[in-house]
Amino acid sequence: MAVAPHAGAWIETLQMLHRTRDRLITQRKGLINHIRGLLAEYGVVIPVGAFRFRKNIRNAVEDAPISPLASENFDALIAEFQALDAVSLRSTESLLRSAGRMNGAGACQHVPEWVRWLPPL
Repeated sequence: MAVAPHAGAWIETLQMLHRTRDRLITQRKGLINHIRGLLAEYGVVIPVGAFRFRKNIRNAVEDAPISPLASENFDALIAEFQALDAVSLRSTESLLRSAGRMNGAGACQHVPEWVRWLPPL
């Protein structure tokens, strides 16, 4: 069996950042869907997508016919979403900065090619 050549520390770092970002986005998406599902039980519908969720969630919870206990739970879930959202945005910025550094050094000219295929936040 042939052994693959060592990719180099920068490539491995980019792969690690990309995998971390992917995991964070998956967690964020799951949390969004969880909150949307809970609100749907109260008859409140929030449009699909992280941007629309971010934009509408506070007003939706405030206007929803829910108990004070449910309101506290939604506030905790929204705080968890906001923390996860901030981390995923920082992760994306780190990935893009690293890719730009690599390209500037001339080490990996192909990096911008796959960076543009990253899924949108």
